[in-house]
Amino acid sequence: MIVQVDHVSNAPRSGRPGISQEIVDLIIKIVTKNSTIRGWSYARIAQEVYDTEGVTPKEAPSASTIYRTLKKEGYNVYKRTIKPGLNAAQKKARYDWCKKYENWGLEEWKNVIFTDETSIQKGGVRGRRRVWRKPEEVHHMHVISRRWKGFSEFM
Repeated sequence: MIVQVDHVSNAPRSGRPGISQEIVDLIIKIVTKNSTIRGWSYARIAQEVYDTEGVTPKEAPSASTIYRTLKKEGYNVYKRTIKPGLNAAQKKARYDWCKKYENWGLEEWKNVIFTDETSIQKGGVRGRRRVWRKPEEVHHMHVISRRWKGFSEFM
């Protein structure tokens, strides 16, 4: 049996057309605006796109379209990066320590024992805050949460 070209060629399909590149750019602009929006759900982002001036209801994407668009653009949902909040004196002390031992070799470091600590956070959400980011944006200022001493117990 011979396959006819008109049987396998792309024909117009029914259903809602895809979103324009301008809407994709608007979604990325909204998501990357600040650290608060990075933590929004895709349904909340869809509402923000809908509320944007110049976007007609016909052009406004659904929540699932926002999700697919962010995934296609390389964004995923990750836990926030937790970094210790340091003051100027602590930063200088850490820098001085690094400079002091920067030339140590493997044999010197084999004689050092590092102890491990864990913390229990009192009265707060730990690990449930998620953000939209690309894999390479792990240290972007909008996805980092500062951890300050005094709000947890160390063990």
